[in-house]
Amino acid sequence: MKTVSDLPEFKFAYDAVRAGMLLARKVYETMAGQSMIKEDHSPVTVADFAVQAVISAKLMKAFPGSVLVGEETVEELQTEAGQKVLRQAIQFVQTVYPSAQPLDVINWIQNGASECCDDFWTLDPIDGTRGYIDGRQYAVALAHIQKGKVVFGALGCPNTDCVHGSKGDGLLVLAGRGHGSWSASLTEGQPWTQLHVSSQKKIEDALIVTSFHGKHTSHNRTEILRQKLGMKPEPHLLDSQTKHALVAAGRGDIFFRLLPRSNPDYEEKIWDAAAGVIAIEEAGGKASDLDGKELDFSAGKTLARNRGVLATNGWLHDDVLRGLRDI
Repeated sequence: MKTVSDLPEFKFAYDAVRAGMLLARKVYETMAGQSMIKEDHSPVTVADFAVQAVISAKLMKAFPGSVLVGEETVEELQTEAGQKVLRQAIQFVQTVYPSAQPLDVINWIQNGASECCDDFWTLDPIDGTRGYIDGRQYAVALAHIQKGKVVFGALGCPNTDCVHGSKGDGLLVLAGRGHGSWSASLTEGQPWTQLHVSSQKKIEDALIVTSFHGKHTSHNRTEILRQKLGMKPEPHLLDSQTKHALVAAGRGDIFFRLLPRSNPDYEEKIWDAAAGVIAIEEAGGKASDLDGKELDFSAGKTLARNRGVLATNGWLHDDVLRGLRDI
């Protein structure tokens, strides 16, 4: 049987995402919920930049010449507040790479400012920054995209123990196209277990996992959909692509992003979806946009040719698509 460990990306992705998870924890334990605000009014933390630098460095060592499309850039660090964040990020990166110089760290962060091409990696170093700041769920999300298709994904969920270990043990999910979706705890040396989506076929008993913050999805329209389909379980509110990990592990049945009507033109960023989508698909689930179209990762840094995202255990996909009409 093919497993994800057979793939050349496996060792790098495991090492890189695990290192990112541990570093994010260290930053949080030291700095709690400190952050600054980017130009788009979203929060960013020292961990965002430090984790991007470390994973970028590991990618360049494992696969020299690789293209990385990351969420963060050094342009965000030009302000006085940004310079302070950069100095702190450098100090944390040096706990992983003691000999790293400030210019090394800057270059590693800036590697993520590349443009998309036929073969690249995409990274969200701290997916769910608000969740990270508030001590809830967040994820380190890394994916490999070739010719507009996600071929490999890695999700690190430090505050999740939905499959393995005790509370706080953390969850790693790695998925490769045609090789399944697999999980292990953050503790080194733990066995890998293949993930499978739920077998739930009754829409009325299905569990929706959705965003904690209303800025990221429309809770009102989600409730309209639940009433329309007669769904009984209350939605499970979570930050980040931890939602995708739960669906892949069979601990949730449906995830979708219904944009608030106040932000109808928002386009999903590729790093907010790629790793989670392949995790669900390789666990036996299905992903599309809200119109049932295949997700197209060849349109640049956003899913510009798609409207929203829907991911399910597969059995419920058509039911949800029907329910989404006219909502």
